[in-house]
Amino acid sequence: MEKRIVVNLQQVGEADFELSSEVEAMALLGTEATGSLHAAGPVSFSIRAKVYDGKEFVARVVMQVPLRVRCERCLKEFDFMLPVTCTVSFSLKGNEQEVDLTEELREEVMLALPTYPKCELIGESCQINDIFKANSNK
Repeated sequence: MEKRIVVNLQQVGEADFELSSEVEAMALLGTEATGSLHAAGPVSFSIRAKVYDGKEFVARVVMQVPLRVRCERCLKEFDFMLPVTCTVSFSLKGNEQEVDLTEELREEVMLALPTYPKCELIGESCQINDIFKANSNK
């Protein structure tokens, strides 16, 4: 499985170019996947790209990042699919053969990660919420 997301510019022209594939999660999560977040499989992505006037590469990227997450409140682990959609662009100097999107997409994933993951991410009520509700009625 690929470890980087690279687009061959010879395949991209003035018309829309589309690519769908998967990449190892560690390519986009790196060492930040510690503590309450871990990769739960490969990241699937689709790219729709175009080169404008031979000078600018623009890509719309949609990613699905599977995570194994631990709730910061009750410490229960659960699987969560993090959707990330972004647009990236690069100025081209004219002699590039490919564009490596990995670092830019890694930053987008890092910004989309939940700061304090909680059970509510998957639509469940956290056990801690239930305990506090029960104790507040006494």
